[in-house]
Amino acid sequence: MQASYQIMTGKSYDQTSVGGIEEEESVMDVVEQKQRVRKFFDSSDFWQGKVYRDPADRFARAVVRRKLYALEMIRTLPIYRGARVLDVGSGSGVYAAELVKNGFMTFAMDISEASLKCSRDEIGPARNYDRVKFLCADVESLPVKNETFDLVLCIGVLGYLLKYQSAITELHRVLKPRGYLLVNVENLLSLSSIDYFYRKRLGSLVSSGTNGARDNGSSTAMESPWVRDHSPTGYRYYLYHPWKFERDMHQKGFRLIDGMTFGYPFRLLRKWKFVSETTLDRVELLLEKVFRVVRVPYFSYSGETYTAVFQKN
Repeated sequence: MQASYQIMTGKSYDQTSVGGIEEEESVMDVVEQKQRVRKFFDSSDFWQGKVYRDPADRFARAVVRRKLYALEMIRTLPIYRGARVLDVGSGSGVYAAELVKNGFMTFAMDISEASLKCSRDEIGPARNYDRVKFLCADVESLPVKNETFDLVLCIGVLGYLLKYQSAITELHRVLKPRGYLLVNVENLLSLSSIDYFYRKRLGSLVSSGTNGARDNGSSTAMESPWVRDHSPTGYRYYLYHPWKFERDMHQKGFRLIDGMTFGYPFRLLRKWKFVSETTLDRVELLLEKVFRVVRVPYFSYSGETYTAVFQKN
């Protein structure tokens, strides 16, 4: 979710036509990206649990709401106790712990060993371990059999991938027929990001060069140069066009069950303190509730963060 705080312009880069030296460089980029992401999460006490214990921070409050909205979506699904659930990118383990409490056979998976340790600590007493397994693995190469899970969570993961298509293929593979996938990504078309989207598209019309920013294997996702420049390990991070993402998911064999966005930062109002923080928080929550219930073209998908549930065909 870091990507939504500030975004700078950059020109297009097409990764879909690689070959020879370019293909080799692409493979090297993928390996380096994974190393940088792993290094970041191995050393980030913020994402290892601190983020859920800092109510004074607006971003932390948004991360907590992300969890609440995701769990709310899960509760609406016809999934029985004892169902097999995979939590991809389990991080600090807050989702896995809830899944275990609700009686699901839970598989907590992360690319970071340090994060998996936090997941074990969050889940708690060893008596819970008969309902949970821990996997240190990569979402693009899942070490599980076909059609294993009734539900897969992929929250805050796809933004760290240079290309997301192979990950979606893997998630489809491990889901049972009619199984569910809950996905969360940053919204490229949010009120706080849409100016970047159109500036970048305009730039691509007048120049075929690059300026550091890349498309994530298609026009569905765009890199945030700001995140790469400010991340402690230099990893790349991508924001997603929600409607194009839903189209891609349909082509990959999924149908949309439910989708929403949330997060309205009101940066200028917060910066200049024209309105109190408490009032802005209330307005933000009100907008999220209204746009969740009343479908308004564009505005119902105008929040910073996009969360959706898909069902495998």
